[in-house]
Amino acid sequence: TELKEALSSAKVEIKAEDVNGVAVVVDEFPNGDIKEKIDELKNQNEKLCAMLFQVKGDKVLIAAGVKGCDAKAGDWIKKIAPILGGGGGGRPDFAQAGGKDKTKLPQAKEEAVKFIQEVLG
Repeated sequence: TELKEALSSAKVEIKAEDVNGVAVVVDEFPNGDIKEKIDELKNQNEKLCAMLFQVKGDKVLIAAGVKGCDAKAGDWIKKIAPILGGGGGGRPDFAQAGGKDKTKLPQAKEEAVKFIQEVLG
């Protein structure tokens, strides 16, 4: 049923990759509040760089959160949002943006990982 699907997708497993002691998350978060999810991930990790993408119709919402490392969420999102035909910004610890081209999502995710690996490298 639709409700069961909604409930199961709400429990999406977000996988973190360790880059020099920092938990790095670059993933799609299909349902729910992406800002809340970023806050939740920050609470679970001492050192974190997380970027989540959520497709809404033709648009893509992007949120980035950073804690305990040299990366800046605002810089990260300014680098990635243009790939999706959008823009945004924010503080060093949290930033958000919107994009208009969801077909570029795989490329945006790939670039997000590359960028953060360089910053943390």
